[in-house]
Amino acid sequence: MKKQLLYLYKNENGSMFIYLFYLSLITLLLTFTMINQFANEQSLSNLEIEALQLNMIHQQTYQTVMSQWDEIDFSQTLHFQFPNGESSVLFTRKSEEQVNMTITAYRGDQYRKTKVYQLSIPNEQKDTEI
Repeated sequence: MKKQLLYLYKNENGSMFIYLFYLSLITLLLTFTMINQFANEQSLSNLEIEALQLNMIHQQTYQTVMSQWDEIDFSQTLHFQFPNGESSVLFTRKSEEQVNMTITAYRGDQYRKTKVYQLSIPNEQKDTEI
């Protein structure tokens, strides 16, 4: 057993270099993979935060419009400014009883979320808005 260990240790044919090369190659590949995975997770987290911010702006706009629903003129476009972004609401009349409300939430120039709601018009405003 001792002779075999000496043979592996004092072998001058380069067999130890191959093992060290493969070990360092695997270590290097694992390191680059982990760095790449970390960068991808970080960008994905930033995009998730932006999506949450857009959803929050959208929900704030929806709640504001619903709280002012009786006073809204359905022929105009509404714009809202919030601390984390802005939004616009566009009303398009589908029929005498229904209106499409399009809420677009903006956050900078890159990110936006648009959603369309089909809502019924209150009875008081059906006669006056036609």
